[in-house]
Amino acid sequence: MPPATPPTADDPTGPEWNKQFVIAHFDDFVNRQDLGAIDRNMAADFSDHDGPNGRSADRDRRMMAGMYAVMPDLRVEVLSAVAEGEFVIVRNQWTGTNAQTGKRVEFHGFVQWRVRDGKITERWATVMPPHETAAETPRWWPLAPPRTRGRRRRREFLTVLSDRARCRPRRAPVYVRPCRGSAGTAGKRSPR
Repeated sequence: MPPATPPTADDPTGPEWNKQFVIAHFDDFVNRQDLGAIDRNMAADFSDHDGPNGRSADRDRRMMAGMYAVMPDLRVEVLSAVAEGEFVIVRNQWTGTNAQTGKRVEFHGFVQWRVRDGKITERWATVMPPHETAAETPRWWPLAPPRTRGRRRRREFLTVLSDRARCRPRRAPVYVRPCRGSAGTAGKRSPR
């Protein structure tokens, strides 16, 4: 598969071109596992201010080669990108399967890049620690119990909500019991 190239634009040094260049770099370097993207996209004096292995591009290359070995299906998705002048800030989500454990791993990060003369010259990053994910991404729980008859299903639903509340530091969603009577009063608090 040929490497991704940034789109051509009237101004190859403008913010929009820089943003597309950084997104293309992520695609080449991570999703396509092209270690040569370092040589093509980074300046000779590249400085990684927050890299785990130091400041040079060669150390980033070694780090990514190690990550490919641990997670052969490693992918990064750029969730948002903002560019201003030479700087591009990217919010991304990384996913992969740990080859040793077979478990899915996910982590998120923010990266700020500086692009000068069509090359990446500097990088600052904040990355959340990796965590294992479920096989499927869970859907948000509904705010009302399933429409079934029987107290058992309703009790199971409320138990799940209370279990979730123990895991969160924030206030859990509250189930509001519908009023008895007409359907038009459903969802309102019942008088005590």
